[in-house]
Amino acid sequence: MLELVVKAYNVNENRNTEMAGRCEELRCYAYFVDRVRHHEVAEKKRDPSLDMKAINRIALKKAIQDCKNKSLLVDFWDKLSPEEVNMLGVEWDMNIAMEVEREECYEKGRVTEREEIARNMLKKGFSCEQTAELSGLDIKRAKELFSDI
Repeated sequence: MLELVVKAYNVNENRNTEMAGRCEELRCYAYFVDRVRHHEVAEKKRDPSLDMKAINRIALKKAIQDCKNKSLLVDFWDKLSPEEVNMLGVEWDMNIAMEVEREECYEKGRVTEREEIARNMLKKGFSCEQTAELSGLDIKRAKELFSDI
């Protein structure tokens, strides 16, 4: 049996300040989390009819803006797409993660199978255009496969 023992640290704002002082990203992250919590409380008071997802989404966007206003993690925030920002507020669910993994594997298998069919078609003399149309691959990928044969 393998046992893992870890030491957890509270990295919330104004906790473990010595550690946060040695790591700028950690200090910035602690500030971000603090601002999310602040804005969640404020949004609940402002509009009690909002559900938690809406409150969290608003709080995240405001906390990111707070960080940008203080020039904290600006490069990181600017690189995030809107979808990635929305994912910050999604609760982790192992069942959903496993379902997504299965779907991705299934799709990867389908692509692999279509590419194998396309290779066989190209070897038998089908044109790249015919191969793309019948295999469901795009013409660019069919041409790439043809050049590999």
